[in-house]
Amino acid sequence: MKMKKIVIGAALGLSFSGLILGCEMISSTESVHIDFSSLGLLPDSWYISCFDGEIEQRIVQDGREKSLSVIVEKNTPIGILVYPVVSSVKGRPLGALYPFQSEISETGGFVAYIAERLYRGSENDGACSRDYLARFNWPKFIEICNEVDDPWKLDSERIISAIASGTFKKSDIKIKKK
Repeated sequence: MKMKKIVIGAALGLSFSGLILGCEMISSTESVHIDFSSLGLLPDSWYISCFDGEIEQRIVQDGREKSLSVIVEKNTPIGILVYPVVSSVKGRPLGALYPFQSEISETGGFVAYIAERLYRGSENDGACSRDYLARFNWPKFIEICNEVDDPWKLDSERIISAIASGTFKKSDIKIKKK
């Protein structure tokens, strides 16, 4: 009986130690795989840009590649912009906003562009900006942008200002004046 208690105690102690040591192995980042083979584009190359307020990733890959993987902070809004490049000219970006979108699209490119501009225009450090942008209702914003024929015709400056000031509402979605 005494031996059984010792064995059980040792097993519990080892399990607890493993749990504590394992916490250091839990990562705050993850690899996100994005497939864009359904786009039907055949550019010379793809230029990919991701920025989370602190870390910027830029990737250039062959146009025949139809997917990419990027390392991102878990559950942090990060715009993933994917530009098709033809004859050294970057086209309008496609994209997705991690963790809310998993497929690259034109609307996703606009939403990712807005997020990136907010990070770049912030006067705060990256962690503070990420915290602020994590509280914004991105799913609702994406839904509103999906209702527009061409989100790139929207007044992005007005949208960025409203989100940054914390006053954004659906009526801020306006077509920009020429």
